[in-house]
Amino acid sequence: SERASWVIQMLTKEHLDSLEQFFQHNNFAQINEMKSIATHLNITDCYVRTWFRYRLFKETAIRLRRRYLPFVAA
Repeated sequence: SERASWVIQMLTKEHLDSLEQFFQHNNFAQINEMKSIATHLNITDCYVRTWFRYRLFKETAIRLRRRYLPFVAA
């Protein structure tokens, strides 16, 4: 969405790296974890929630592509 891309553009590389590292360990973060991450990174929890929503959507799309692409290509 337009809002998600705007939020992603506002984050620094350090923010993105930290968020990605947390996502690799836990891709279903709870609200209190997102607030803690936001505080640690000095950004709003809205940015963190939006990033996780976008990243989870991306992960799901990749997983579905891997699962169904062999059937489409055949």
